[in-house]
Amino acid sequence: MKLKEKLEHMNQSKLIWTLSLTSIIGLILTQLFIFGIVRNMLVISKDTENQAILIDAANQFMDGSAYLTDEVRAYAATMNQVHYDNYYNEVNEYKNRDKGYKTMTEVGITEKEQSMIDEMSQISNTLVPLEEAAMQNIKDGNQEAALDYVYGEQYESQITKIRTLQTDFLNELKTRTSNHLNTLTLATVVLTIITTVLLWFSILGAIWTYSILKKKIISPMLTIRDHCLRLSEGDLSTQIELKEDQTELGMLVSGINTTQNNLKLYVLELTRLLNEMAQGNFTVQSSVQFKGDFIQINKSIESTLQNLNHTMAEIRNSAEQVSISANEVSLGAQDLANGATEQAGSIQELNAMVEDISSNVKTNTLAIQTAYKHTQLINTTVQESNEKMQQMLDAMQKIYIQSESIQDIIQSIENIAFQTNILSLNAAIEAERAGESGKGFSVVAGEVRKLANQTSESVKNTTELIQTSLEAVKYGAEMAKNTAESMEQVVKKSQEIEQTIEKITKTSIEQSDAISQISLGISQITAVIETNSATSEESAAASVELSGQSDKMKELIGHFKVN
Repeated sequence: MKLKEKLEHMNQSKLIWTLSLTSIIGLILTQLFIFGIVRNMLVISKDTENQAILIDAANQFMDGSAYLTDEVRAYAATMNQVHYDNYYNEVNEYKNRDKGYKTMTEVGITEKEQSMIDEMSQISNTLVPLEEAAMQNIKDGNQEAALDYVYGEQYESQITKIRTLQTDFLNELKTRTSNHLNTLTLATVVLTIITTVLLWFSILGAIWTYSILKKKIISPMLTIRDHCLRLSEGDLSTQIELKEDQTELGMLVSGINTTQNNLKLYVLELTRLLNEMAQGNFTVQSSVQFKGDFIQINKSIESTLQNLNHTMAEIRNSAEQVSISANEVSLGAQDLANGATEQAGSIQELNAMVEDISSNVKTNTLAIQTAYKHTQLINTTVQESNEKMQQMLDAMQKIYIQSESIQDIIQSIENIAFQTNILSLNAAIEAERAGESGKGFSVVAGEVRKLANQTSESVKNTTELIQTSLEAVKYGAEMAKNTAESMEQVVKKSQEIEQTIEKITKTSIEQSDAISQISLGISQITAVIETNSATSEESAAASVELSGQSDKMKELIGHFKVN
């Protein structure tokens, strides 16, 4: 009962946390017990396997020892070499005793079992000298002595001890492993029972948890949802069917009720204000203190009332001003009619003057158009001259380039003359070496050297002349370039003059058209002035009617209450 009361007064978040923690603990315990069951099952399986291995290994150990006894006795009784060989094959090759002992130690045996194995080994070792002596007597042909060794009282008593130890060892091994398996089996059964009980408790706990959550959370949330839907549809009268308390849902219910009451109060107050305003009372004031975002609504209502007060006051003042202004308009309309008659005569004189100006502007426009055509011809001629100047500049540039090529050719000729001079010098040296037979060749070499020197001198003179020509050509090219640049400036200025005259022509045409429009406008103004004269008289009559309407508007505004 106490637990139920605690759950009834517990917060929803704490309740969910408690139930979740209980479920988690139950699941963890169930998992641990299941893990213990699985572990025990694996251990039982492993121990069962080990039990079988230990028993087989023990039998292998004991069978090896018994096999040696049987073979040595058979050898002593039959003196057959096969039994002798079997004995030593078991000792040296098969080694069943060693293999069985190794397997048992690998699987695991107790200290008591180990001591029993050690005791059997010690007793077995005492039989080895007797067996070796028996086999030696067989080799010596003394079978009777051999039989005394392996069938004598000493040998038989040791065999009896070994068999007794073997029986005790097997019983100890089986008892130990069986007891361990029984303990594990019992533990597994207990864990299974506990796990089953936990599972049933978990199922019952889940059902109980669902019922508590449904009662404490789901059902109240559905009620709150339905109530919020009614609120969204404008139902402010229905109260929520849940009690307010310190739980999360109780605080939510309290907040919803407070919100609903505030909304209802605000709606009633706004309805009252709007009804007063609809009846023309703009002095009404709000008696409710709005909160939160609703403060803006209150400010908007107050601002609306202030604006309406101000607007109605302005309209009342405007009505009075309209009445006064209507009388003034009536008087002004008469004066306007008289002034319109006088303006008509002045407009006619102005129209005559504008016609004279229009005639002069048209004459100027024709003269400017003629000048524009002459300017276009001059601009065309200047552009042609500029093109020819550019052609001359290109020709001068080509001459300059060709002159540079001639200079390169002369340089080549000068190099040839130099090489020829060197050859003639070499030839003269060779002629000197040749003696009498080379005199004729020496004369030829001298003439060639003389000719090379003359060629070099001529090339030098030609180079000076060409250098002078290049400078003259370069100077001429620069002068032509400067002339071309000046010509380009002349072309640009000529184009600017042409554009300026073109603009003047367009402006003159536009002025002529504008003056024509002015003349037309003056004619229209004349007609308007005549119309205004008649309209002024009509306005005087309309002003009287306007004064009467303004008095009526003042009477209507008087029904509104304003500050």
